[in-house]
Amino acid sequence: MILANLISQVREDIRSWIAKLAAEGVTEFGFFGSSLGSFILYNCIGREIPELCWEVFNTGGNIARALWTMPTLRQRHVARGWSLPRLEEAWAKLQWPDLGRLDDCRFVFASSRRDRVAPLSDIVPYLEPAVRAGAEVSVYEVPAISHRTAVIVGLWKGPQLVQMVRTEGPATSNNALAPVHGRCRTGLVGKRPKAAWVSWRFG
Repeated sequence: MILANLISQVREDIRSWIAKLAAEGVTEFGFFGSSLGSFILYNCIGREIPELCWEVFNTGGNIARALWTMPTLRQRHVARGWSLPRLEEAWAKLQWPDLGRLDDCRFVFASSRRDRVAPLSDIVPYLEPAVRAGAEVSVYEVPAISHRTAVIVGLWKGPQLVQMVRTEGPATSNNALAPVHGRCRTGLVGKRPKAAWVSWRFG
């Protein structure tokens, strides 16, 4: 319930910012979210806030499994009678939101093979709903040794990742991965209207 309420509050915050910025002449909106913030903002795209046309997800994946990799949080949940399957069921609607159509949306997911909380090897199922909804999706591998360092490197690479998702023409970074499936790709095409981006940090 806490997670669902937090997502609802963030949605309202984003809608408020969009209204203010649109009144100032901004015509393009996107975001950069990290870790839990990335997951929360994934629940804001598409049907919920169609104005968001490009996004950088600095790590992402299955939130229940991510929590279960953290000993302290896992122990607290087990003490309250939770199991991983029960937690996945409770968060299913947040893990797999109804995105609606994402035509003309462009996403970049930053991830690391050595991130044990949200590993690159587990990211494909997380991308599938966005791809099926029509978004152009690419994955950028960051050099890291843990989830924390993956997030830090993603933040450090933030301007480059934002440029990748907004700049016309193919991405040129050596870290941009080949398509993972479907319409996922590293060449992202887009225009450059007056734009604004805001990053949220949670935790």
